[in-house]
Amino acid sequence: MTTVYISPTGGASTQDGLTADTAYAIGSLATAETQAQVGGTIYFLDGDYFTGGATLNSPGITYQSLNKHKARLGPPANGTTTLGAWLEIGLGTTANISIKDFKIRNLIWYLQAPNSASSALVIQGNFIYTEEAKDFIAEGAIRIAGSDDEVRIFDNVCNFIQGGRSSELVFKNTGANAKIEGNTVIYESNNTINTGTLLTTSSLKNNIFVGAGSGTFSNTFSAN
Repeated sequence: MTTVYISPTGGASTQDGLTADTAYAIGSLATAETQAQVGGTIYFLDGDYFTGGATLNSPGITYQSLNKHKARLGPPANGTTTLGAWLEIGLGTTANISIKDFKIRNLIWYLQAPNSASSALVIQGNFIYTEEAKDFIAEGAIRIAGSDDEVRIFDNVCNFIQGGRSSELVFKNTGANAKIEGNTVIYESNNTINTGTLLTTSSLKNNIFVGAGSGTFSNTFSAN
């Protein structure tokens, strides 16, 4: 396992990924993933990354902003209500992936993990937001791929501005094995906001849900 560094444009000199000064450019993410190996960490230096969707799915790796919320993922504001870019994290067969401390804007989350507690996908300490009204296309702001996926969503702050849909989901397909704990979710909407569905074997603990505007929250949780 190795600690590897990524920056928006790469280090000014030799780029071997071993220090912040010699960080790989984001275009060499696949090289960084191979170098980090299972159990390694890829630190993202301060700055903006990606102009569209992104995929972070190398098994066993922690992807982390070096300075909390200083590495920013996602496309810029585009002045439309359509939210078409995805942030795809994890695989359906193997995970052990962690996404920590990023600032992530204008992306629909798509989370995949196997049905194995030892291979859980962890989303922790991020600031997740839209910076203008967006239609989440009935997918929810954060979608889990399967009802038995082992996903952990801990200690994030989410601020979503909803636009164009009479009823909107925060979480979609959060079934049997999701743990959603310690998050603050602010949803700016004048419409119905459905927090999602969790089964009794999942857990929903110590979260704060805030509706801004005239919208109301509706939930169908039966989770712990």
